[in-house]
Amino acid sequence: MLFLRVVSSWIVSMIRRRPARLVGTMFGISLALALLACLGSFIDSSVRSMTSRAIENLPIDWQILLNSGPSEKAIATAVRQSDSDAVLETVGYADVPGLEAKTAGTIQTTGAAVILGIPQEYRKVFPSEIATMLGADSGVLIAQQAAANLHISVGDSVTIQRAGGLNPMEVKIDGIINLPDSPAIFQQIPAEANPQAPPDNVLLLPVKMWRDIFSEQLAVQPGTVRSQVHVRTSRTQLPATPEAAYTRELQELHHLELSIAGRGLVADNLAARLARVREDSLYAKVLFLFLGLPGLVVASLLTLSIAGSGAVRRRQQQALLRTRGASVGMLLNLASAEAVAVALGGGVLGAALALAVSRAFKLALGISFVGMIWWLIVSFLVGLLLALMALLKPTWHDLRRSSVASSRTVWFPKTNPLWRRLWLDIVLLTAAGVDLWWMASTGYQLVLAPEGGASVSVHYEAFIGPFCLWIGTMLVTLRIFGFLLERGIPFAARLRLLPFIGKLSRIVAASLARQKRSLSQAMALVALAVSFASSTAIFDATYQTQSRIDAELTNGGDVTVSGIPSATIASDLLTKLGKAKNIVAARAMLHGYAYVGNDLQDIYGIDPRTIGEATQLADSYFADGGRAHGPRQVEESA
Repeated sequence: MLFLRVVSSWIVSMIRRRPARLVGTMFGISLALALLACLGSFIDSSVRSMTSRAIENLPIDWQILLNSGPSEKAIATAVRQSDSDAVLETVGYADVPGLEAKTAGTIQTTGAAVILGIPQEYRKVFPSEIATMLGADSGVLIAQQAAANLHISVGDSVTIQRAGGLNPMEVKIDGIINLPDSPAIFQQIPAEANPQAPPDNVLLLPVKMWRDIFSEQLAVQPGTVRSQVHVRTSRTQLPATPEAAYTRELQELHHLELSIAGRGLVADNLAARLARVREDSLYAKVLFLFLGLPGLVVASLLTLSIAGSGAVRRRQQQALLRTRGASVGMLLNLASAEAVAVALGGGVLGAALALAVSRAFKLALGISFVGMIWWLIVSFLVGLLLALMALLKPTWHDLRRSSVASSRTVWFPKTNPLWRRLWLDIVLLTAAGVDLWWMASTGYQLVLAPEGGASVSVHYEAFIGPFCLWIGTMLVTLRIFGFLLERGIPFAARLRLLPFIGKLSRIVAASLARQKRSLSQAMALVALAVSFASSTAIFDATYQTQSRIDAELTNGGDVTVSGIPSATIASDLLTKLGKAKNIVAARAMLHGYAYVGNDLQDIYGIDPRTIGEATQLADSYFADGGRAHGPRQVEESA
């Protein structure tokens, strides 16, 4: 009870006598806690939502290539054992020499084609794989490109040229469809080093008709007829984070491969998608280190400087308490109680600030209440550690230095720290300059997103330059201002060069020189904060610019209107959009796709003379480095 009374009296006296310093320390801790909690919960919610967003549009999780017909039942059993809620359908594939159609007195033929055998329930299980464009949703369906090559429509007949010299088979077209996910449907199992483009000529048959037509071809040329089992898992057991989800999916894949060993080969589309998302989640964590850690460091240094400003008064109070019989343990207990009180006050204020900011800017969408509480607890523990460093550590240090035994020892403080003797500040600034020069000369990109790929790679060497710049700026500030306060200001005072001081110049110079350590630390803290803010601002501006360019390259502008049936309607729409409010410019642009080798490329048709009015694309994106050269290049290539 006596200890509690002493501690409570000490805390009350601190609040009455030193409210400004306590409030300042609490405020610094609250800023650090709020920043850590907001960024942590935001990154956590972003990472947790990556898994669900990445796989929500993935139609087929597993594709299993059957080695033989009787394997189908065994593979279905193995899939059910791995995931009892999984749904699966078997699709037949048949390679044929070509298709033929007679229209308007002419005969149209195609090159090699693929005929799919689709079960009746396939479109219900995988609704996004087949999109009807014209005609019926079932029966004999032909892909849009194949219909265009044969010049046919619904109701026309198509002859299938079967392999192995077998007689052709004629079928009647019931509908024209599109295959939005054709690269996945026609992917090679196992995957080849150079993936092939999906076929243009595709015909879909009911599975019973497909078996009747290609049973003979399977006997004659078995390599041209095969079957795949398409599986969509329940995904309910996948963890929220991409790393854990990828690990769990690999475990399921290995279990399935052992269960069906010798009966089929598995292509795990789900694992491939999660593998790419893992890099995105890692990039989010790197952003946390790049954006969150500097702010946390500045807030911590600010708190330590505020707490350290009362060092002289703290030593006086300790000496007074020791003359009145206080032991070293009692002084440490009082300092600990003060640190805990400051941590509690800063923790409550920081939690309220973090919740308010998260609610206002919706930073923690997707994170559970337990996750938010977890980050608040972690933030509070960090704040408690910071308060102990700010209050308990200086007390313990002063008590060691002020003992009788230590007074017998002559202390020779180091006036020239090790980093000054090694010129570490100059070394770090030089390293930062070399790193920035090297990255600028080699075409540095912080985030590399290959065209047509969903993955990103992080240039980790890019963080060496900012890190060296931050630390070097702080150390060189300490060196410069330490020299100015120690020698420069007294020299200027002797020459009476200090403005607005007059006869008090020497007194002011001596006072500043005596406080050179605290003043230099304050200047270094300001320099560190400015360097952090500058780096963050540069990163944000670069990121926003690149995002804008990516959007313009993909969409052509902020808003894209597609599906316009004719040039007349497009012209009328452009006229109306040009008169609409808040629209700077509206220009027409054609968009299509074409395979260049094995790579699917976007092809745009633009007017280079007017496209600059609706987009801010640089001249470097156009041939010969300028928009004006675009038409000439198009004519030459045509």
